[in-house]
Amino acid sequence: KALQEGLILPITEGYNFIQIDAQSPTNYVANPIYKFLHDRVQQAAYSLIAENQKQATHLKIGQLLLQKYSDIEREEKLFDIVGHLNQGIELINQLSEREALAQLNLEAGGKARNSTAYAAANIYLQTGIELLRANCWQSQYELTLNLYIAATEAAYLNADLEVMEQMAAQVLQNAQTILDKVKIYEISIAAQTSQGKMLEAIAVGRRALLQLGVELPTSPDESLISKALQTLGSKLQDRQTEELVDLPLMTNSQTQAAMQLLRRLVTPIFQGMPSLTPLLGSMMVSLSLQFGNAPTSSVGYAIHGMVLCGFLGEVKTGYGFGKLALNLLEQFNV
Repeated sequence: KALQEGLILPITEGYNFIQIDAQSPTNYVANPIYKFLHDRVQQAAYSLIAENQKQATHLKIGQLLLQKYSDIEREEKLFDIVGHLNQGIELINQLSEREALAQLNLEAGGKARNSTAYAAANIYLQTGIELLRANCWQSQYELTLNLYIAATEAAYLNADLEVMEQMAAQVLQNAQTILDKVKIYEISIAAQTSQGKMLEAIAVGRRALLQLGVELPTSPDESLISKALQTLGSKLQDRQTEELVDLPLMTNSQTQAAMQLLRRLVTPIFQGMPSLTPLLGSMMVSLSLQFGNAPTSSVGYAIHGMVLCGFLGEVKTGYGFGKLALNLLEQFNV
């Protein structure tokens, strides 16, 4: 009837119209695709659905789309699928189905965040958290951890620092390992830095690094910094700077986490405690020499190059470390 009235139009190639009264359809195409004549027609059709049936209708549409699409199509239409399923959320009672929808909301939140749609990301992630079980930190640990970390970041990006702190506290209280907490510490450092609280940001980083076996002093210590630079210099004495780009890849997860935190501390240290800069650079270079290169190693090489040029007057060597940092970025395609 809708086809006959022209309210919906077939858009599948090679398909024209089904003769409803005929014994068999003409120009038959399996599973043809249609579109509404106009958005207003679609709105009118939607308005005809009884209010007590709308949730069920959205849920059914979401389930059909989820079944129909391939993995690639599902990624492209993720917001549509999750939008329909979320509108039928009150009708989903099976624990497995609620967990699957929580995972979809996590994926949608990540996609929205990557598109800088931070408000939408926050809605998806909070919906995902609401779908978790009461004992989620015990029964759904990985999913719960990922949702809370993503929600903490989304709250920070939305400048909702109160919610950010609430989400962060949940992770720090329930996370099982320091590696599971590192992302929260990174977000906290970024939040403190954005508020101009450089010393507080450094303090957060120091506490986190200590749990990873890396000690950052509470105040500049010239003898300690001098010793660190001398130790690093002896390690580099028989090595060509440009050859450091060929160090093995860093695979130690705790060291990778420490390097991420040190990278986050660059701005707070530059602005809040600049005399720690030589130690920051030497620590990152030393970790790279011991455990291999990571994308964050380029930051350490650049800082150390700056220290050599600006603090120690070794311009040629410092320039070499700057080139090394650029070459490493190119190698990692960053």
